Amino acid sequence: PLSFVRSSAGSPVLRTLSLKPRIFEVKSFIEERECDVMLEKARPHVRKSSVSVKDGDHGKPVDSWRTSENYFLDSTGDPDLEALDMRVQNLTRLPIVNSEYAQILKYEKQGRYVAHTDYFDPAAYTKDAQTLRLI
Repeated sequence: PLSFVRSSAGSPVLRTLSLKPRIFEVKSFIEERECDVMLEKARPHVRKSSVSVKDGDHGKPVDSWRTSENYFLDSTGDPDLEALDMRVQNLTRLPIVNSEYAQILKYEKQGRYVAHTDYFDPAAYTKDAQTLRLI
């Protein structure tokens, strides 16, 4: 059954789009003020996004598939960001320690990040020692 769940005024709205696979839409999860806080805190740290390059793509310009800048924003000690972490934890029912820091991304006009997966087959990255260490 597809449904909406709303708790109180100003709270996120959860809509079930599919049960198999499980797909949910979350509206009103983060307030504009919170976005502004996150952007302000991240702004001095944002740098060109790193990319793991498959063996077959060495020598190709990375900008051909990713043009963004990013920063992973640590929430430790920040009441606004820690409150957002609690919201993430409550929504997902997973301890926040199992999550990455919030990734702040910046794209210029015409920017892109070509469709990809976050799965890394070690056989495809034999020339990328950093990616192999992460796998």
